[in-house]
Amino acid sequence: MSVKSDKLPRNQVRAVKALLEHRTIVDAARTANVSPRTLYRWMQSPIFRSALSRAESNLIDEAVRMLISDMKENFTVMQMIRDDVNTPNSIRLRAAQNIDASLLRWHTLQDLESRLESVERIVDA
Repeated sequence: MSVKSDKLPRNQVRAVKALLEHRTIVDAARTANVSPRTLYRWMQSPIFRSALSRAESNLIDEAVRMLISDMKENFTVMQMIRDDVNTPNSIRLRAAQNIDASLLRWHTLQDLESRLESVERIVDA
């Protein structure tokens, strides 16, 4: 993952990357070659927090793209399980429920996104 910032020194860019790669601040600080205290202090800086937030958003966007690229295949697998008469009924039912739940979640998310965009247009006007 690339972390670019004209505003951050190189050691802080390294710290942002480390925070994305590690579960704890102590481990991230060790990887970034700074003390945990320094990293905590940097995390109070609006510029550092902004860079970290952008990097986290980019990482989430990348993960979502990967999930979306697998969605069609996952859906096909669930359909195959649902339609296989040799599969136990309880498994077939679960596959059907997963298909329905997935479609409903995606529809709900798209509806919410559309509504939010409408509200934002009204607020921005």
